[in-house]
Amino acid sequence: MTKGLHFNHLVLGSDKNPPLILLHGWGKSIDALLPLGVILSDSFRVFLPDLPGFGETPLPEEANAGETAWTTFQYAEAVLDYMDQNGLSSAHFLGHSFGGRICLQLAAHFPDRVKDLILMDAAGLKPVRTRKQRLRLLRVRTIGRAIYLSKGLVGEKKFQEYRQWYAKKFGSKDYQAAGEMRRILVNTVNEDQAENARKIDKRTLVLWGTDDPETPLYMAKKLHQYIKNSTLVEMEHKGHEPYLGMGSHLCAYHILNFTTNSN
Repeated sequence: MTKGLHFNHLVLGSDKNPPLILLHGWGKSIDALLPLGVILSDSFRVFLPDLPGFGETPLPEEANAGETAWTTFQYAEAVLDYMDQNGLSSAHFLGHSFGGRICLQLAAHFPDRVKDLILMDAAGLKPVRTRKQRLRLLRVRTIGRAIYLSKGLVGEKKFQEYRQWYAKKFGSKDYQAAGEMRRILVNTVNEDQAENARKIDKRTLVLWGTDDPETPLYMAKKLHQYIKNSTLVEMEHKGHEPYLGMGSHLCAYHILNFTTNSN
């Protein structure tokens, strides 16, 4: 289990309030969820950590090294370490996108550390692809495999040129920007956490933008179906980051309504 990481973080609100940990999305940092955290800090002791490899929290060397490259399970263990460092035996959790992937691991495998759970436009389920999309993905993976196998034939310089071409032509924006964290990104986007979702028995708010193109609404409906004790709230005309701008107030309204009615 990961121990002793140094987390950059912010803590807002009175220590008399129940703890709520906000986990940001891929490529984001504390700043993304800070406006929402400020609003919620009237009711919660809000913890906003930069996840390892993002913001100002460093990534452990082994986290991106071949067979030891992290999955969301190792990120979940890192969050447990963060909780221990801050004296939190359990907490409410909110996970957005990539942070939602981590929350699914936490609630499924470490339920005693999780109180109520809020999944906001969370990633973690395999997308449903059309036949055309499946064929394109097969083609892209075949090209990638061929490039990998060419390393011993073309030499390091040419191999790196091929890799850069491949990333630029076929990689998503996240993949192109991932740099040293590409192995982690590949690991996490290839996970299917449907079984984790089915294991969760915590009260869960599935909070989603109806116009989300990255984690479409059908994923929210699947999570609502898989998680027995869940409530689905759809936010009309909101996208993948429904907390942006005045959306933070709308998100806070639904979150507080959910947590206030927890008993």
